[in-house]
Amino acid sequence: MKLKFFPLYLSMIIPLDLTAWKEIKFDKIKANKVEVVEDSLNIKIENSSSILIYPLQEAKELNKIQISGKLIGNLNFTKNQGNENFDDFTLKIGFIVSGDKKLSGLKKLFAPKWIKDLHLLIPKETGLSHLELFVAVKDKKLLNTNRLHPLSDLFHENFIFDLSKEGNFNFESKTKSKFKVVGLWMSSDGDNSKSQYSIQINSLEIE
Repeated sequence: MKLKFFPLYLSMIIPLDLTAWKEIKFDKIKANKVEVVEDSLNIKIENSSSILIYPLQEAKELNKIQISGKLIGNLNFTKNQGNENFDDFTLKIGFIVSGDKKLSGLKKLFAPKWIKDLHLLIPKETGLSHLELFVAVKDKKLLNTNRLHPLSDLFHENFIFDLSKEGNFNFESKTKSKFKVVGLWMSSDGDNSKSQYSIQINSLEIE
């Protein structure tokens, strides 16, 4: 009789509290309002944009992320999402991938403040490769496509979640290969489109 061995997958539930997440704000852009309500992380967007970072204590090999929550309201536009004047998304969630890109010399001098803040949240001995982001879209024409952000090749964006309508959602993404991850990225924005809406995160799990 042959014994069958199955791989062991270890999942990690991410806490949804303000002590675990670090907020990064953009220069000259109003920041989102973030608060915890009944164990959920609530993000209120009012013509605003900001980033939430969950630093990992040590790098982990990851390839799966699962998130559930609720969208209340939505973005003001219905098409051309991702274009210059419509580059707003209700949810970007994903991995901060370890690499060899470090801030030093002139790079550190001229880098935007949010880039400097991001590097302060990752281990000093490592740098960045890129951000592997899984993005919820309102414009369904973007579904199952991807891009390098036109303003920065740091952003590898995969448009895979349909959030064209408000209400409850439960999204899961699993990549073919694993990434060496030093933190999680979560962002919502409405500054380009002058949108007002809220997104409620009820659970977040990585594997």
